[in-house]
Amino acid sequence: MSLGIRRYVQVSAIGVDEPAAPGSSEAWQAYVSAKRVSDRAVRDSELDWTILRPARLLDEPAAGVVQIGVDLPAEPVTRGDVAAVIAAVLDQPATVTRQWDVVGGVLPIAEAVARAAS
Repeated sequence: MSLGIRRYVQVSAIGVDEPAAPGSSEAWQAYVSAKRVSDRAVRDSELDWTILRPARLLDEPAAGVVQIGVDLPAEPVTRGDVAAVIAAVLDQPATVTRQWDVVGGVLPIAEAVARAAS
């Protein structure tokens, strides 16, 4: 049964295309593997997808600034800023079929999304 939903934003994790670090816990290794498989399934789907891969999530108040791109240094980012990026990409056609790291940065979220999508 199809509900007619086309748009999908997946929150993954930075660096999941690489194996988990040697000596990391079994739980972390399973998490990284599951995120990698899930990202691949989303990319292979017929959905209008965007995959966001934040670095370590902070519980601090949102800063309103991030960096979005590929292969970025894993600077921590607030949960609120990741939520704002999700909201910002939802109605932007240029963000469909794109996958980005999301880290703490200096660009306002709308500007960071626009630059990444260009």
